Amino acid sequence: MAQTKEELQAKRRAYRKTPERKAALKVYRASPERQAADRARNATPERQASRRACEATPEQRAAQRARRETPERVAWVRAYNATPERQAAERARNATPERKATRRAYLARIRGARFGLTPTEFLALGDVCHACGARPNGRTLCIDHDHETGRVRGLLCHTCNLALGNLKDDRARLLALVGYLDKHEMTPE
Repeated sequence: MAQTKEELQAKRRAYRKTPERKAALKVYRASPERQAADRARNATPERQASRRACEATPEQRAAQRARRETPERVAWVRAYNATPERQAAERARNATPERKATRRAYLARIRGARFGLTPTEFLALGDVCHACGARPNGRTLCIDHDHETGRVRGLLCHTCNLALGNLKDDRARLLALVGYLDKHEMTPE
């Protein structure tokens, strides 16, 4: 029975993590042959240019980026990414459970840290809007926080977050709008 590409990659990853493989790799890297090969490879003009690029100043990096990101190349990349096949492939890749879990963990680490939350605390907030209970469709939930104290109140969908922001977190204004809607409620005939 032939193994799929994913199965082979998983098998290789599992093998790389074994203590025997790590020990053998450590011995190999310490060998004079490997060190001589590393020195020879690092002496090539391509490797030295790559190393200089890593040590470049922000101005040098900007110049390199300008040379690399020409208008023609940027236009080609945009056109390529706009093709239906590419978009379908990206949607399919993002729809996998592994990708969703990876994205959620990334958001927990990066977005939670911005507000002083640990990844566990961020994940405990859930994945639905705390105001309307809706699950966002393709969007991430907004972290709602008190702008004066910085304390996190919860997660809101984009619509609820915009509404709260436009009301400037003013309860009196919100209650006045609720009263207005109650006053002008249309009854079906």
